[in-house]
Amino acid sequence: MAEMRHPMDFWKALLCGEAFIYACYLVFGLYVYSFQGQYAFNPVTQSLSPYWWQTATNVLGLATGLVAAGLYGNIGMKVLYVELLQGVFGAPPLTEAAGKMLWAAAVPAYWALAFVVGAAVPQFSLVSGFIGALFILSFTYTLPALLGLGFWVRRDAMVPEEEGFDPATGRYAYVDGGFRRYWRGFLRRPVFNTWNFVYMLGGLVTTALGMYSSIEGLVEAFDGKSRATSFGCASPV
Repeated sequence: MAEMRHPMDFWKALLCGEAFIYACYLVFGLYVYSFQGQYAFNPVTQSLSPYWWQTATNVLGLATGLVAAGLYGNIGMKVLYVELLQGVFGAPPLTEAAGKMLWAAAVPAYWALAFVVGAAVPQFSLVSGFIGALFILSFTYTLPALLGLGFWVRRDAMVPEEEGFDPATGRYAYVDGGFRRYWRGFLRRPVFNTWNFVYMLGGLVTTALGMYSSIEGLVEAFDGKSRATSFGCASPV
């Protein structure tokens, strides 16, 4: 509500939060990698020494993981219910009593299935890392910059005095097209568009590096020499 009354407060909070997150990631990542390099574990907190540091980070990871799982699981379950159960199989809406009862029964089944998948797949963190690099990085960094760049270039390339939308035919009359049109739109906001382009490239690079790291880890984990186990907490070595 505060951001709706004062929209600039949103940007202040966003920039402060992003700066803090970037600083934490860079400092932690560079510090750990400077000592362990390619021998850092995934997750990297498992390579800390002494052992009680690992225990402390595991406790923090468990707490934050439960919070994240609750939030993401709630969203995922609602999407699954609305799009699949209600949209495809005709389940009652959540506003009705029958829908609430079905929801109460579906939630434990959803979490049970998630537990089975997470416990059955050895090195599941590598699988989640691959998915995170492929989708979360792309949807968080790469695609927003790409969509913003495309939107502003197409919008600024318009020439309102010479072109417009014809409601009778449902078509937009362009005065030109191709590279010349997009270059004209790009030059309307050169600094902003260049920033979006560089930001998009940075997102692509981090996505590629994350996917490469996860794929290499998966190949090594499932090459037949790994002793990773399923449905247990025993150390594989």
